[in-house]
Amino acid sequence: MQSEIKTKCIIVREGKTPFPVEAAPDQDGIIRMYCVLDSSISCTHAKFSWTLPEVQEMVQRMYAEMREIKEAVQ
Repeated sequence: MQSEIKTKCIIVREGKTPFPVEAAPDQDGIIRMYCVLDSSISCTHAKFSWTLPEVQEMVQRMYAEMREIKEAVQ
């Protein structure tokens, strides 16, 4: 159960349009970046978010939290 891990969100802007991108573990325990407006993990906003150092740090913290409660992929 992944009740302990909360979704983390960032905003990626394209021009003046904000695109919320959420980081959350999928059913297999792998953290995915999900663009809310595009309903996609493979759109440019979700892919771009992975290039941000802040997102990479956030994901590492999420995996550490998941390991503590034994929900991470080994």
